[in-house]
Amino acid sequence: MGSVPITVKYQNEKHIKRGMTWQKSCSEEPKSSTTARYRVVAYSVEPDEHYTEGVKYSFQYCDQEDENALRYDNSRHSTDIPKHHRHVGRLEEIEPVEYSGDIAAHLELFHTEVHRLRKEGA
Repeated sequence: MGSVPITVKYQNEKHIKRGMTWQKSCSEEPKSSTTARYRVVAYSVEPDEHYTEGVKYSFQYCDQEDENALRYDNSRHSTDIPKHHRHVGRLEEIEPVEYSGDIAAHLELFHTEVHRLRKEGA
């Protein structure tokens, strides 16, 4: 079994409420002073030693200056980095993040954190 998309959605902030999709990731568009960007990708994969839950994901929020503000993922890194983690801010400091086994709940946690960051001005 290869990778099977669960959810693939690229959206910029002004289209979120209208549900329109956007087909570029953060660094593929010219910088804009008025638009923050989201990128949400999740795949069902064959479970293995790393992807024990059978899910591979990356959720990213870029600020209005097109810099990383927050990214959740479970990409393979060195063994000293937790499997489920987030990259915070422009320096992408890595921190562990709790994963319940429910990708929809994990996405909701990400969106909750994005809304908090937006209130703080990120």
